[in-house]
Amino acid sequence: MGWDDDERIHSCSLHIDIKNGKIWIQHNGTEDHIAYDLVAKGVPKEDIVLGFHSVYMRQYTDFYVNYIWSRVSTMMLFIVPKRYELLLRKRACTDAEQTAKLIGAKNQHKET
Repeated sequence: MGWDDDERIHSCSLHIDIKNGKIWIQHNGTEDHIAYDLVAKGVPKEDIVLGFHSVYMRQYTDFYVNYIWSRVSTMMLFIVPKRYELLLRKRACTDAEQTAKLIGAKNQHKET
């Protein structure tokens, strides 16, 4: 990012959107495997969409596939790679808590 004489130059190393509760990785120009790092922090794979793959190719990944596009609740994040963990940590904790509650509710239902 910067200037080349009188021309503005801007590019993004990492592009993540949050759409309808799903984390969309639209572009990853870093050496880090952002999706797997998010999973290691507690974000369920079902909440991560590899947007840089076509819908057809997503079926061959470990992440979310069947997503119907909606314009509701879209927020774009342009994040410095080293800081993405801090910005998504709260999201990861929330998802982990919700997942634990769902698992507990399903197990309680099976016992009755």
